[in-house]
Amino acid sequence: MGYKPYFSCMKRKFLGWLLGCGLVLTGYAQPNQLFIIGVKHKGSKALNHRDLKALLEQVGPDVVLLEEDSNTYTDGKLHKIFGEKTAAFLGIWKIDVERRATRLYIDKKPGLYVGAFDMVIPARNQYVNYQTQMEAGFDQALRQLFADGLLKGTDSLYYNHYRTLNTKVLDAIDSSLAVLNRETLMDTVRQVMSLENTQIREWSNRYAQLENYRIWFNGSCDFWELRNQRMCANIADILVNRKGQKIVVLTGMMHKYFLTDFFKNNKWANQVTVVGWPFLP
Repeated sequence: MGYKPYFSCMKRKFLGWLLGCGLVLTGYAQPNQLFIIGVKHKGSKALNHRDLKALLEQVGPDVVLLEEDSNTYTDGKLHKIFGEKTAAFLGIWKIDVERRATRLYIDKKPGLYVGAFDMVIPARNQYVNYQTQMEAGFDQALRQLFADGLLKGTDSLYYNHYRTLNTKVLDAIDSSLAVLNRETLMDTVRQVMSLENTQIREWSNRYAQLENYRIWFNGSCDFWELRNQRMCANIADILVNRKGQKIVVLTGMMHKYFLTDFFKNNKWANQVTVVGWPFLP
C-alpha cells in the first residue's frame, strides 16, 4: 500500500528529530562543574601548595583558572620558568600556592587547560603594597575616631559590628582550606564588604578625620566591584563553550563570595553547577 513507504520515511525523520533533541537535551543536562576554592595566596602554616595539590588530585579538574592577569596564559598552558623551583625553595621568589600546586598537578595531568581570570592590573605588586599601606592607615584612623567617641548616633553600633566581623575574617586568614572555604566564613566576608561599601563608605565622605582617605576609599570600593565583575566575565568567557567539564577557580578567599553568588544565579543553570564545600564526601 502507498502509505507504508511514506510512514517509514516519516518514522525515520521523527526518530532522527527525537535523537537530535536528545543530544541537545543531553548537552544541557551536563553543565560544567565549577569548584571555587578560596585560598591565601602566599600560604600559611596551615595551608601550603602540597595541600592544594592534593585537593586538585581529588577533584580531578579539566581546567584550572588562576587569579592572575587575564592575558597571562593565552595558550592554556602553564609555561615553566627557568629556576622557578629553586627560587621558591630558597625563598627568593614568593610564588603563590596556587601556581605551585597547579604546576605539580600538571605533571599528573599534562593535558590540563590553565587560564587566568583576573583583570589586568599594571604594576600589580606596587598596587598590592599601596593598598596594604592605605588599608592600615584607614583602619587606624577609624579606630581612633571610635576611641575618641566621635562616631555619631548609631555609627558606633555599626562600627562594633563591623569590627567583630572583620576580626573573624582576620582570625581565619591563616587557616586551612577547610576553614577558608566554609559557607559561614564566606557569609562573614560578604557582610564585611557590604558594610564597607555602605556605612563605612558614607563615613569616609562625612567625617573630617577620614578626609585624607576619602578619595582612596571611594575609589577602592568602586575598583573592588569592577574587578570582581571583570573576574566573573573572564571566567564566563572560558566556561561558556565547554560542557560537562570540571573547572577549578583558585582565588583569594575575599573574592570567593562574589564569584559564587554570580555563578549561582539561575541564568547560569544550563552552563554551570557551583559545587559547594566540601567538594568530596
